[in-house]
Amino acid sequence: MYDILRKSSVRSILKDLVSGYIIEYKVSFPKKDVMYLVDDKILDDKTLQLLLENNIITSAGNESLAVCPKCGSFNLHVILICPIHKASLQKIEIYEDKTNGNIIQGSFLTVTQNLVRRGYFFKCEKGETVINPAFVFRCENGHTFNLEEAVIINVRKYKVNEDALKQLKNYFDELQAASDYLSGKGYSIDEERKVKGLSGVEYEFDIKAISENQQLVFYFINGDKIEEFLSLLPKLYDLSQTNNLSLNVFVVTGKQVNEDLLHMFDRYNVKVVKAESAQELLDYLTKNLK
Repeated sequence: MYDILRKSSVRSILKDLVSGYIIEYKVSFPKKDVMYLVDDKILDDKTLQLLLENNIITSAGNESLAVCPKCGSFNLHVILICPIHKASLQKIEIYEDKTNGNIIQGSFLTVTQNLVRRGYFFKCEKGETVINPAFVFRCENGHTFNLEEAVIINVRKYKVNEDALKQLKNYFDELQAASDYLSGKGYSIDEERKVKGLSGVEYEFDIKAISENQQLVFYFINGDKIEEFLSLLPKLYDLSQTNNLSLNVFVVTGKQVNEDLLHMFDRYNVKVVKAESAQELLDYLTKNLK
């Protein structure tokens, strides 16, 4: 999962999900396409697929929406109208005066010791009492229309995987803790997070910190899949060929790494840090970075 977290566009969206934002959707007109957004950031099809493949979000079923035929808004309000005059209705409350048994009509009266609410009726703007009102929709932009005029859109809904959300929160907590610590030690945090190997290929890391005579890069590995550790080796080899003595690489993992892998990383002067939380990572940095 951590591979996609190094993509700046995805990282920004995931930070919003961790912060509590939900996946919303809008309908674009006139194409009637469904757009998914997180805090107004559009989830394109590729990003949406990445989140699904990494089990960060899951499908929450389908929903059919009635949307405004003029602007595509699905934030609709139901407005009751008179079926004859097509005019809006006023809700009239009916009260009983307990002192004399009289029935009183009013829209702004409140229940008191003497007044008891007994129900309500609808009154048309034309003055008629309406028993069976009709309804129309009104969208957030003020357009009104009936159900027959509405555009029906089928929408697939998504929700965030709570287990993935916990992992993401821990990941961002570790990033923030390490970045703050390194900034306090005089390092500048490079948002690009890329380092070029001898081949000319640029490799992306989770953190890149720079001082006058040092570059520190951190690569986080989620879980204990050996394939992810092994996939690092060609990158580390390429970087080692530049003979950049100022570059220090740290691989951060929550799992214990076996001795054979540790020896492989040692060949490239890479330090493996076992840290399951932001505090454990801070403890390591405090002890090993002077």
